[in-house]
Amino acid sequence: MQQKIHMQDQVTNRIQMIMGEQYQGIKQIADDVASFVFILVILAIGVVW
Repeated sequence: MQQKIHMQDQVTNRIQMIMGEQYQGIKQIADDVASFVFILVILAIGVVW
């Protein structure tokens, strides 16, 4: 019984690790997109002016 609980803990930890990595990746992409949009907006304003 104790062994089974331990296994569940390991699986949970693994899932949390994967989710954490995914979150970091998503955050990185979001930052890149935000920077890109920001540059586009500046260029658009420059063109309009």
